[in-house]
Amino acid sequence: MNQSNITLKRRLSLLLFVIILISTASTGIGVGLYSYKQNLDLIDSTISSVQQETQDRSEAFFLILAGAEPSIDSEMGRGLPAISKDIGALNKSVSFVTARDLKPIAERNNVDDIYLINGSGVIFSTTYPEDQGFDLKTVGLESFLKNILNSGNSSMDRAAVNALNGEVTKYAYYSEPGSDYIIETSVQLRKALVRTLSQDFTSFLMDDFLPRIQEENPFVLDVDLFSSNTLSQYSLIHEGRKMDPEIYMQVYDKGEVRILSGNNLTVYTHFRPKEKEADYTGNLTSMIVYDISMPGRVLFETAWHTLVILILITLIAFLVSGRLFDRLVVYRLHTILNGLHRIGEGDYSVKIDDSGTDEFSRIANEINRMSGLILAREEELKNLSRDQEGVPDLSCASQK
Repeated sequence: MNQSNITLKRRLSLLLFVIILISTASTGIGVGLYSYKQNLDLIDSTISSVQQETQDRSEAFFLILAGAEPSIDSEMGRGLPAISKDIGALNKSVSFVTARDLKPIAERNNVDDIYLINGSGVIFSTTYPEDQGFDLKTVGLESFLKNILNSGNSSMDRAAVNALNGEVTKYAYYSEPGSDYIIETSVQLRKALVRTLSQDFTSFLMDDFLPRIQEENPFVLDVDLFSSNTLSQYSLIHEGRKMDPEIYMQVYDKGEVRILSGNNLTVYTHFRPKEKEADYTGNLTSMIVYDISMPGRVLFETAWHTLVILILITLIAFLVSGRLFDRLVVYRLHTILNGLHRIGEGDYSVKIDDSGTDEFSRIANEINRMSGLILAREEELKNLSRDQEGVPDLSCASQK
């Protein structure tokens, strides 16, 4: 019977263990999936928020730049007549002026490059050799150059990305009255801002203002902003970095392109600034690289923590339930079986504890009742036997 008790205990304990395991595992899986979905939603909302923040900061960037450019325009405007005067002081025909002649003039007047443009719009002499012989009419400047030529007026362009080298540059144009050529000068925006304003302002605008999006968002691995058109797609943040032309064409057609590579999601978005002051760039393309591995990491961590908690809860529940099972089931069952064993051996005076209202108490009560009946019946039989022994044998008496 003890072996039966142990077998029953093992079976019931195993059943209890399986129930606890399944319920805890189900809860853990549910929590993990819920956490995973919440993190996916967080990624989506973060992407939307960062995309909007990028556009807002881009417009603010150009508005701030628009307020800073007049100081550069003023310096370039003062330098143009001085450059024209220096070229005239060379005492040679302008058609024979070389890059070697122009370089010291550029240094004296705080410009990076000088371009000399003839009446046909072709650059015939310059300190920037890549543009030598370039026809500006091919980029739609024909009417603009006609208005500048021989006018005595100057014109300042807004800062733009150089289509050849990706540098953010400002250009200015000037032509002396009676002249048959145009002087074009250029300055690198970063150096001009430092010279006309301050290093702190330049670092804030060019190095911190847009990249700060990355610093403030742990999901963001990289941020860039491209001045993009069919000619070139160069970065405004990381000068010289070029965007893939094929990706640009897709973004231009669709408005947004998402590229997933491993745990990195790169989102390209094509847009035009809303503010008029920021609209001179024409088209902008933002590139933001997101780390989307966090939901996977969170799911793994949640599953791992759930597994540890599952093991602990299962062990504790198994130990506690085992103790309770021993006290509430095994002990009671053992008491009843022991009582039945004694009754089976003829001890009908056994009194099994039947206090309580549970099933075991009712079984014990019924056994006690039945053993009481058996005991009473046994007593009756004993009394009857004694009575029969005291009555004389009538047949024997009649013979005498």
